[in-house]
Amino acid sequence: SGALLIPLSALDHQGMAFGAFRASFNLRVFGGTGADGVSLSYGMLPPAAVGEHGAGLGLRVSFLTNDRCPPPLQDARCATLVVRYSARVLVSVPLAPSFRTHVRRMPAVVEYTAAGLHVAHAGVVYVPRGSLPIDGWAPSAAWSIGLGARSGLETDVHEISDLEIELGS
Repeated sequence: SGALLIPLSALDHQGMAFGAFRASFNLRVFGGTGADGVSLSYGMLPPAAVGEHGAGLGLRVSFLTNDRCPPPLQDARCATLVVRYSARVLVSVPLAPSFRTHVRRMPAVVEYTAAGLHVAHAGVVYVPRGSLPIDGWAPSAAWSIGLGARSGLETDVHEISDLEIELGS
């Protein structure tokens, strides 16, 4: 497991809560047998490792590369994007077949605005702009942004570079 936690206090936000944010980065997952995945979390995060499912009860966007497939293939493994807010699963969609085959890091974005959530990677839009406003969206000044990844029994390399965080109101 690995994690990068960025408390908003480190960003000189002067105690403000940010209802809008944009996290953009380059992401590549490759080289193994399909290990567990990568996540971005925005919420009240614990001071501990953040794995592939994210952490806390805020927003968790998970690029899961070794998730269970839906029936009737539940014994197989599927690559899936899962979005959670609080205790609710809001989105669960298959990742593109090319997700683990890129030869270089590809652009990813996780963004929340007044229109709702937007998630994309390598030109594939998983959550279109304006399609997912989150009911009960209530960021706090105590929230942090965290990136996490994990390889359990399976293996993979998880590369993230060029991370940019933009905060708005």
